[in-house]
Amino acid sequence: MGAAGAVEDAESETGLLEKARGGSLPAFEEIVRRYQRRVYATAYRIVRRHEVADDVAQEAFIRAHRSLDRFDAARPFGPWICRIAANLAVNRRPPRRPLRCRACWTRKRARCWSGPSRTCRPSSGRSSA
Repeated sequence: MGAAGAVEDAESETGLLEKARGGSLPAFEEIVRRYQRRVYATAYRIVRRHEVADDVAQEAFIRAHRSLDRFDAARPFGPWICRIAANLAVNRRPPRRPLRCRACWTRKRARCWSGPSRTCRPSSGRSSA
């Protein structure tokens, strides 16, 4: 696509956003169609589960629709909607599993192992081959 096509797309996006702000559902549906893959991909990279990424993408578009009056039309829409999706995805991400032992948090080059005592021991830096 040449520069003229990019300008045309930007102008039509601005027009779609103005129509959507005015309450046009078909205009917002076109915006969703243009950005749904990108928003889904943003969410999926964070949550790593398809069904959760679908939910996050849907919620991102709902929130964007409710907040169109606060969107700065001088800025691109894509990064804005993807930031909404990323924030929602971070909130939906499962909690990280804690480390097996607290000493691993502070010791450099410590190696956890699942032995009977479940303790940490410093690694010597040498491999035993």
